[in-house]
Amino acid sequence: MAEADDSNHEGRVENVNRTENLLIYKVTDNPSWNLCVFFGLQHLLVAIGNTISVSLVVSHSICADETAKVQVLSNIMFSCGISTILQSLFGTRLPIYEGANSASIPVIVALMSLGRWECVAAATARPTVFGNSTDESLSSYSEDEEAPWIIRLREVCSVALAKRIAF
Repeated sequence: MAEADDSNHEGRVENVNRTENLLIYKVTDNPSWNLCVFFGLQHLLVAIGNTISVSLVVSHSICADETAKVQVLSNIMFSCGISTILQSLFGTRLPIYEGANSASIPVIVALMSLGRWECVAAATARPTVFGNSTDESLSSYSEDEEAPWIIRLREVCSVALAKRIAF
């Protein structure tokens, strides 16, 4: 039995040695600058893809129209940029992209699936006004009336804030 354990242990040591020989970079090694640029772009593409997907899922959950989706995406991208700058200057002091957190998506989807937050059918929804105009007659909501997606977004933000404080 002891001989079988010794042979098994030797096999594991050989596997570890083979794995170490296959590594291109060890923990203390630095890749060349052109590979660092490539790896940085790869990281950025993955992070931006996650940020865009989070904003689209949140926009869909709050029943946002097309212009509201653009506003949600631009707000999330702006917040990610500000948090990246703050993290680079005062936090870890590393140039790491602080993207949107997708951990809150199940909570947001569950909250917005309640009957109280049900989306209005497309037939009864107000028409979306596209364009870049300052003409107030083109606005689909009056000053006293808020768009329904803004109310839903406030609810989502308050739940996300409470989740961050509680956990």
